[in-house]
Amino acid sequence: MLVFLDGNLHIAKWIYGNNYTGNEIAAALRVAAGESDWIGRHSDVLYALLLFSATLCCVALSYYLLQLLVLRRAGRVSAGNPLF
Repeated sequence: MLVFLDGNLHIAKWIYGNNYTGNEIAAALRVAAGESDWIGRHSDVLYALLLFSATLCCVALSYYLLQLLVLRRAGRVSAGNPLF
């Protein structure tokens, strides 16, 4: 495993295995030198999509839980026991 560090000594990129091509090493060195890879260039868009997806999941979960509570309450009222 090769690990490439940036100027702040954070891991910039890593490569697994023991067969490294010159292109893989050159690309990793470019990332470590400050040039970003695809994920680095588009991380803001990926983060926004992740946040939007998580928000949609939370809204859907809340909606389904609310529907479950309404259905349970309606079933109890129709059974003649509105207090529980």
